[in-house]
Amino acid sequence: VKVLHTSDWHLGARLGRHARQPDHVVALQGLLSVAREEQPDLILHTGDLFDGSRPPYESLDLAVQALRGLTELAPTIVLCGNHDSASLFNVLHDLAGLAAERRLWFVAAPQVIALEIDGTSTAVACVPFVPPTAIADVARGDLAAFEGTYADGISALTQALLDEAEERAGRNGVVLFAAHLHVHGAAPGGSEKRISVGEDYATYGSGLHRAIYSAFGHIHDPQLLPGGTTTGRYAGSLIPIDFGEHEQVKQAVLVDIDSDVVVRSVALPGGRPLT
Repeated sequence: VKVLHTSDWHLGARLGRHARQPDHVVALQGLLSVAREEQPDLILHTGDLFDGSRPPYESLDLAVQALRGLTELAPTIVLCGNHDSASLFNVLHDLAGLAAERRLWFVAAPQVIALEIDGTSTAVACVPFVPPTAIADVARGDLAAFEGTYADGISALTQALLDEAEERAGRNGVVLFAAHLHVHGAAPGGSEKRISVGEDYATYGSGLHRAIYSAFGHIHDPQLLPGGTTTGRYAGSLIPIDFGEHEQVKQAVLVDIDSDVVVRSVALPGGRPLT
């Protein structure tokens, strides 16, 4: 199984008076070129598809065109990030379901998505962005056990989803984890909303070793998951959102899962240089 991991497109973003649409077009062309060359079996987008909850029509159209290109190559799962609208994602998910065979999932609530990929049962435990005020609504298990703390609530939710994913994948299947969360110890890229990457939003990385690969979004600087105990990465943002990211090399992540797991990064064009 080969997985392509991308994240944090932030379509509709502006830098001052400058619309970033031309930069997004260049970066998405690069991403589609990588996807066509690598021929992944599954594509994971780990959140912040849009830069705001009401993206402009031009950005909606760009998202549709880019995701259509990706889904022609492989089933694609898109998580709802803190910049995205869950209501809009629900509408887009319903529209994507009109296809004779679903190839595109928009995930606005924690869930497990099970797929059959070339005879391999694959289950993806998905955790879209969860604000602290909503943790009691999505936490699994004994609600009193985590005493209302955000990190413990996310941990309980994660383990419950991984339990379900392991059951649905079966003994010889592939279990993946995808989330739009801030893991404690990750280094922000410089342009994230500081309120959503602060200590109140920090979660644990423990327990994620149960997944063959953990795909994360939310942090814009591409990096390994902190802790060194989990095979996983933040894919980072698609383009440099602002001058806090102007020195970063943007990338897509490819994960080859066979007898071993090989994770590699491919650089993407970032559009116009920020000066």
